[in-house]
Amino acid sequence: SRHVPASAPRSFAGAPRAFAASADLAGAPMYTPTHEIVRPRALPSAPSLTSTSGEPRDAFVNVRVGLADRAFDEIGDVKAITRLAETGKRVSRGETVCVLKWEGFKRTASDELYHAVWANATGNRDFTAPFNCEIGAFNEKALADPYNVVCGTEVGWIVECRVTLSEMRAAVKDGHLLSEKQYAEVCDAQEREQDAAASRAYP
Repeated sequence: SRHVPASAPRSFAGAPRAFAASADLAGAPMYTPTHEIVRPRALPSAPSLTSTSGEPRDAFVNVRVGLADRAFDEIGDVKAITRLAETGKRVSRGETVCVLKWEGFKRTASDELYHAVWANATGNRDFTAPFNCEIGAFNEKALADPYNVVCGTEVGWIVECRVTLSEMRAAVKDGHLLSEKQYAEVCDAQEREQDAAASRAYP
């Protein structure tokens, strides 16, 4: 396996940014509590965000969704992708878009010196929509060769979606989309719980 589980929380590159203004939607990546990374692409021009009466109106943003680095600590390597949603389909938040077959390691316990004990593991992971959106495209390179393509960088994205600004803001409000700082806090909390669970498993 290329991805070895981390023994400490990862650092996150770049300074945390707020997600309040429309301009932020085209800026820093956002994250989900289940370790997806959402990278907004070009934001519509400012005039398109305002109606002829001067009232704000909704607009669409294209975003690419992939796995955050932390996800690979959880599952290891992606070996295969089974696509469930077709391009152009409208999907709801939480709906499974594709299934990732993975292979990696799972922490089972700690030994008498509190060293982590790992075991080989395989499984399937649902890759779900982080908000109501329309499927724009799948990364064909990722579908063909997920082991070498799917990663936490921009080139490793899995699906591109078309989503409204209002849907993204609703996901932020509900805690389904997190800023970099919020996501780092979630990961730290999960890491502490995993360490505690492993310690409890030791007889």
